[in-house]
Amino acid sequence: MGRNRFVQPETVRLDIGDGDWIEVKKRLTSGEARRAYTGIIKNATQDGKFAFDMNVLGRQELLAYLVEWSLIGLDGKRVPIDTEARKEAAVDALDQDDFKTINEAVTAHVTAMETERADAKKLRDGVTTSSAISPSPEIAAGVMSGSATSTGT
Repeated sequence: MGRNRFVQPETVRLDIGDGDWIEVKKRLTSGEARRAYTGIIKNATQDGKFAFDMNVLGRQELLAYLVEWSLIGLDGKRVPIDTEARKEAAVDALDQDDFKTINEAVTAHVTAMETERADAKKLRDGVTTSSAISPSPEIAAGVMSGSATSTGT
């Protein structure tokens, strides 16, 4: 029997500071990823070059991953993001620094998931990594060659 090739719908809660959190998809499906990445393209030329829509660059991936959050609006209630339209409007209404914080959390999550999948693929494909090379006896003893000096700062 082959391995499962479909994305299991899972979410991960990420702390964004000040007691707030966002809940994101652990992984995107191929369709979700395609829509997120093609959403940043403004137009393509016949020679294969793309013009990116700077208005949505950095926003599309965040919108694709974001499921829920704890953010409170000006009315003191949690801001709903239960539809794509509400999610887009809420993300667009964020303070720039808070958008950056959330975007960085999503980017770090994506990087961690890519690393996890790459490591799993190596194991699945039987790829082994070589062990670390032991340092030379001189380095292990603290002896360094060259002219580098320490200033103590």
